[in-house]
Amino acid sequence: MRAKFLKKGLSILLALTMVLAFVPVQPVLAVSPTSPAQGVADAIESYNSAFEESVSGDIVTVTGTVNNAASALLINIPSGVTVIWNAKISEPGELSGAALIELSGSGTFTLGSSGIVSFVTGAGALGAAVKSTGVSMS
Repeated sequence: MRAKFLKKGLSILLALTMVLAFVPVQPVLAVSPTSPAQGVADAIESYNSAFEESVSGDIVTVTGTVNNAASALLINIPSGVTVIWNAKISEPGELSGAALIELSGSGTFTLGSSGIVSFVTGAGALGAAVKSTGVSMS
């Protein structure tokens, strides 16, 4: 009698194991997704590591200096995110009239008290240093 119960119990256990083998399992991410503000900071960092970004909530403060920038810095600022630009960026007049910083999104870009965007066109005149599409600037 005991052997019969043992066989039945093992059969049920084997059946459950087979059923559970076919249940899909979602992988658990080791790193939580970044915040929108951290995404902005990461994009600026990938442009040039001379910039230092600090993120506090939805505010990204940028410091550091980049001279002779070879290309425009593209920043997509999502809604609710504010970038405070206390950094210095300049280019040697080789961007052919393109903006030095191009902003998109619906966030806010603020030129801080120590922030400088120095842009010279090939003719030596001040160019359109910052071009904004949808971003609030102050």
